[in-house]
This record gives sequence, structure tokens and C-alpha cells, in this order.
Amino acid sequence: QYIHLISNSVSPLTSLDVWLPSGKNIKPQKSRQLSFGYEAEILKNKGLLTVETFYKKMQNQIDYIDHAYTLLNPLIESQLRFGEAWSYGIETTIKKNAGKFTGWISYTYSRTYNKINDINNNKKFPAYYDRPHDFNIFLAYSFSKRFQMSVNWMYLSGATFTSPTSFYDYNGYTVPVYSARNNNRLPDYHRLDFALSFRLNKREQRFNHGIDFSILNLYNHKNANSIHFNKHYDVFGNIIIPGNQYANDLIVTKTYIYTFMPSISYFLKF
Repeated sequence: QYIHLISNSVSPLTSLDVWLPSGKNIKPQKSRQLSFGYEAEILKNKGLLTVETFYKKMQNQIDYIDHAYTLLNPLIESQLRFGEAWSYGIETTIKKNAGKFTGWISYTYSRTYNKINDINNNKKFPAYYDRPHDFNIFLAYSFSKRFQMSVNWMYLSGATFTSPTSFYDYNGYTVPVYSARNNNRLPDYHRLDFALSFRLNKREQRFNHGIDFSILNLYNHKNANSIHFNKHYDVFGNIIIPGNQYANDLIVTKTYIYTFMPSISYFLKF
């Protein structure tokens, strides 16, 4: 890998992603992977079962140092440290791809760790994309050649992020203290999507057109994308004290990208 995406994983949505090429100070990333798999037909040859386990070792991995100076820094390489990473896991999938009722169920358990020089006291820590549990169910039913319905439910372990373990006051400011890299996780992510597809022309031909209707996150679950530790102020600049907390207490807030989202679209295929 000769082009590198370098992400600051201190907190989601506040990260600075930079693309850098390999050079004198940045070596190409390398990886070696070993995997074993098993595949078998099931459900009277209408379905397929696959199981695969893997182990992957990665070299010359890159991350920012703690409190990195990244904004408009022409010497960004000075803020980087290098090390290794490894991941392992097992993937299982059951598919049914024949008949009016089709779909698949999959589950993956995997772990990914980094060990970067001069970061986290040279101890291993989970990568930002270390999400141990990944469970998916996709089901589809064809009422006719023109009308289909599908649902998709997914569940993921929350992404890791670096959260403060304590705070102290200095000259009127609340200063966070960080003890470990990626020491916390966002709440688990899950949602249900629903879709209908209707072909308008009665017979399939060279030009086909129709309407798709879908609902993203059908049960309106709020999946947190980032967590913040803030003080809340009223319009007069006074700190709002929730409940019986003290004025110096920080309030934990969460940011969400989207919740319930319906959509309708027209498609033309040729």
C-alpha cells in the first residue's frame, strides 16, 4: 500500500483524515493474511453455507502522536508514529438464493489491534474499526416479477474512541486527562431498513422503469456517531446545572447523523 489514509481516532467526526504517499519517512504498508474456509450446499441445493476464519498481520501502520499538531502543518510527518497491527476472526454466512423467498444471514466475530511506537505507552490498543460483533439479516420476497419487498436488519458493536478518564480545572478551564488510546466505545449500532420495488411496465423488455420506496432506520433508533463532554450555558452565559450536579460537572451529549428516513425514487433501466 503506497498511499496512506491517516486518521485521528481521538473522537469520531472530529478527526482529520490526510492522504500521504510513501516516501523517505513513510514506508509502504504491508500485510500477510492466512485464511481457511468451508462451503457447502444446503436446503436441498437452494442454499449455501460458508464459514471462514482468518488471521492478518500488518506492518508499517501509521497513527498520530498524542496532541498532534495537524491543522495547516506543512511538516505533518513529524506528527506521525509507526508500528504494526493484526486482526483475526471468523465469518459465517447462510444464503438462500432460489425461489420467491430469498435472503441471507451472516455473523462475523473479529478483532483488530494496533501497536504503535510512542503511543499508548507502547502497548497494544484496539483500532478505530475494531468492531467485534457484526450481525446482518437480509430477507426478500417476490410477490410477482414486477413487485418485490425486502427488509435488512444490521447490528454492529460500537466503534472505539478515546475518551477522557478524568478532568481538572485550570484558570477557569476544564482540562481533560487521557490515559489510553481508544479506551471506550460508542453504543452498539443497529437499524432496520425496509424497501418496496415495483416495475411499471407489465412485461420485461429492453427499457424497464419503475418506482422504489424505502425507509431507512424503520424503528427510528438513534445511533450515536460521537460523544462530547460539555458544559451547557443559558442565554445569559450562566452554566446550566442538570439535576443535583455541581456547576463544574460536564454533561455527556451524543451526536446522531440520521434516524427515520423515507425515500421514493424512479428508475429507468436499459
